[in-house]
Amino acid sequence: MTAANGIGSATFMIAWDMSGDSYNINYWYIDDVWMGIIDMVEEYNETVSDIGVLPAETINVSLPEWTPSDIPFATTIDYLITAAVSLNLPDEEPSDNEVSKTITLHYEHDVGVVEITEPVNAGPGEYPVEGIIQNFGVTFSEINVPVNAQFINDTGVIFYNETLIVPGPLAPDAQTIVTFPNVTFPENPGHYYSIKLTMMTQLANDDHPENNKKTKTWSWDWDIYPPNTTATVSGTMGQNEWYISTVQVTLISVDNKGPSGVDYTMFKIDDGVWTEYTVPIIVDTDSAEHIVNFYSVDKCDPPNIEQTRNVSFKMDTTAPVFLSYTFTSLNFMQDEWLCSATVVDATSGVTLVEFYVDDILIGEDGEPPFECLFDGKPTNNSQGLAYDAAGNSAFSPLVYSSEMTVQRQWFLRFSSIYWGGASILPR
Repeated sequence: MTAANGIGSATFMIAWDMSGDSYNINYWYIDDVWMGIIDMVEEYNETVSDIGVLPAETINVSLPEWTPSDIPFATTIDYLITAAVSLNLPDEEPSDNEVSKTITLHYEHDVGVVEITEPVNAGPGEYPVEGIIQNFGVTFSEINVPVNAQFINDTGVIFYNETLIVPGPLAPDAQTIVTFPNVTFPENPGHYYSIKLTMMTQLANDDHPENNKKTKTWSWDWDIYPPNTTATVSGTMGQNEWYISTVQVTLISVDNKGPSGVDYTMFKIDDGVWTEYTVPIIVDTDSAEHIVNFYSVDKCDPPNIEQTRNVSFKMDTTAPVFLSYTFTSLNFMQDEWLCSATVVDATSGVTLVEFYVDDILIGEDGEPPFECLFDGKPTNNSQGLAYDAAGNSAFSPLVYSSEMTVQRQWFLRFSSIYWGGASILPR
């Protein structure tokens, strides 16, 4: 004998195998099926007659389907099923004519919320409140199902709490719409609202409470506050607040006071065109003053637009440029020399030139014309090193001793030339 042993199944099939000896059996029936509860109430009794079976043959016999009784709020029921065969002639082995089996069926009640359908949108005003519930069980048709809808605001105050009874019957797998009284959302300009709706079935002895509820949240405000955008400038800092590398400007916009959120941010560099900000801004051109303007817009309708802000910075990534560098002897003995440099810097300007002879610093000059006197006899070379205000520096080409210039000198004998009572001495 076989029988379904399911969970929440509504219909079961009862069947068994039978083998005989040398008899032609033409009458075979199930005598009784008992339900295993205290008073053993017979719930099913069906007979099938005139079944033929050959010697040593095994056959399956099917009886009409059995639907267990609807026992409210029972979760586990034991059933005793007895099947018996009766021959139309004397049976030599009647001890094997009957077999019994106990099966346990699990009955479950399960009703839950499928979806919150109303309200769809939110804002100040009156709205319908609706949801869909479903009988997820497969055994019982549920009646008088309580369903609760509760609204709570952002401060934790419950301002709506309604419970309806769905009379049913709600058949297994069936759905129904539950319509509650309308809800009114308050008006209070300038105040932020976050509203949460919880809709929940409250069926007693629900075997699966995890699907009893659904939640939905709305937030809104009369958003009167624009976003707030801040800029962060990063790069390699030189001297005197000059950047000496490519500069990156990162914009961060938040809408803390207005709940609608930031929609987009715009920026422009100096006199350029306005562009939507998506990634950090890269500035790679030298300038004594770069200005990055920016503002953000929120998602309110109409939108709140932030007042234009800006951040400025100085940027010089280019070293000074020597146009010329000379090392000139001032006398015949070549022990007095003039170091002279012509050097320019287009952005931050030249602030200092150092002069070297034979790799030794002999002096410096902070204003043009950039010059320095050297007393001595050079043996190898001379060179200048220029700095701009940003801290960039550059060497001039080396001037070697073979290239050093001797200034033309005119030397007179040590005698005085008198002219009109005045003496002219060599200069």
